[in-house]
Amino acid sequence: MASRITGDTPPITLQQPQEPDQPDTGITQHPQLRRTPTGTRSLIDIGRNAPVLEAIQGSGTQRGHVRELQQIAPERTANEPDERAKTALGAERLHHWVQPHASHLDRRQNPVDATVRESRWAIALWNNLPTPRLELFIEHLEFLLESVRQFERKYHKFAHRLAHEDAREELIERFAAADELESLLEQWAENPPASGQSLCEMLLGNKGHFKGMVDTLQLCMGVSGMANKKNARECSFFMDRGRRRLPRDRRHPSSEESPHGGITDSRNRSPSMENLFSESLRHAKGILQRDPDSETARLFKNSGTPLIGGASGSIETLVLLMEVRAPKSTLSELELTERERIIVLHAALLIYGGHHSLMECLLPARAYGYFSEIPNPLRIGYTEASKTFDASVKELGMDPGVSLVE
Repeated sequence: MASRITGDTPPITLQQPQEPDQPDTGITQHPQLRRTPTGTRSLIDIGRNAPVLEAIQGSGTQRGHVRELQQIAPERTANEPDERAKTALGAERLHHWVQPHASHLDRRQNPVDATVRESRWAIALWNNLPTPRLELFIEHLEFLLESVRQFERKYHKFAHRLAHEDAREELIERFAAADELESLLEQWAENPPASGQSLCEMLLGNKGHFKGMVDTLQLCMGVSGMANKKNARECSFFMDRGRRRLPRDRRHPSSEESPHGGITDSRNRSPSMENLFSESLRHAKGILQRDPDSETARLFKNSGTPLIGGASGSIETLVLLMEVRAPKSTLSELELTERERIIVLHAALLIYGGHHSLMECLLPARAYGYFSEIPNPLRIGYTEASKTFDASVKELGMDPGVSLVE
């Protein structure tokens, strides 16, 4: 396939209107974003991507991302508490496994307090995102786009692994969608205010280019051999996600598609979650339901952990790609901090859009060794895990001023 991308793409520049007393250089920038001496700021450093590009080109597919896979989050063992074993936990830990009172559960059987707090937390984080964090995330988006381009350039090396011609044609179309996402990102940067809230709307919009890009990366990593070893997908919370698709005649219109944000149901939505988007967007929370026969769903419910869409495949794909770029054990303290900040922003984005709960995002990241200080919520309980995460977010400089716990 002839690649549509023949060379390096020009950097995206965040722009602002010129001050009246300044000469017009033709380059504008949002007032809060720093300038380089040239007046522009490239949002991707191609050199930093060398490990990923090597892997995509076939020389690095066996890199140490699996070797660096720290403890794959083990799920319930024979000794893990269930309805019959709770009494063996001892009084000091029993409260973690006491299910919320039925009157405190929403129609998805999730604790109302938890879904409300997570929604407020995610919205506050993105709507008040400081400029350095916004720049960090945009640079990360450029890394993802460049990774898609590299897969496209090497398409001919792995296309034969796609069994059907239709699948090959669909992948080519997905490559084109990445270009459309880049165009949208450029438009966002050129039209102030370039804010966290407006970026969320662009990424979560109905065109689906961002989710499509992540799905494309997942497919390419699989067929190219990059993700052919043990990874988080082998965890029980992926093997059994605890969800099933909700029949169309049972879907609530205001949950499936609306201009509102967060993971609460419509009965418990607060004003801060309303009308965050200029158009109605589709939300996974309105399409999926808890699987009553699922062991994972039972663990979520017993531990008080909200179940919206099951473990996030998007988070797993993104973290795995970053591991190929540079395994966690090779990162400096600053690089590890920035990577965990990116994971936090992705998790908040998925909560913002009504697709996943916080722990559904953290479980895949923990499987690769990130946020290792946070206990497994399905073992120790949602409250303790949330308290630890709250503290971790503050240490990362990401505190939105909204707590996940009382």
